[in-house]
Amino acid sequence: MQPLVEEPSTPATADPLGERLHEAIQKLPQNYREAIVLYYLDGRNCAGVAASLGMTEPAVRQRLVRARAMLHDLLGEERP
Repeated sequence: MQPLVEEPSTPATADPLGERLHEAIQKLPQNYREAIVLYYLDGRNCAGVAASLGMTEPAVRQRLVRARAMLHDLLGEERP
């Protein structure tokens, strides 16, 4: 089955933080990665992500919260 979103390509810059973030996004489970990519990289709002993924807006918001928490853990940052 093909994923709903195209995976972001490797960053063209030599920005080490950008590279770490890209690697962390790739480690997310597919359902969380799709929400992050559609929202942040494709620039869609929660309604647009919800329509693309066939889910409710509250479910998208919850998925984004969980995905951001996973990214914090993967990047070794402390959550507030």
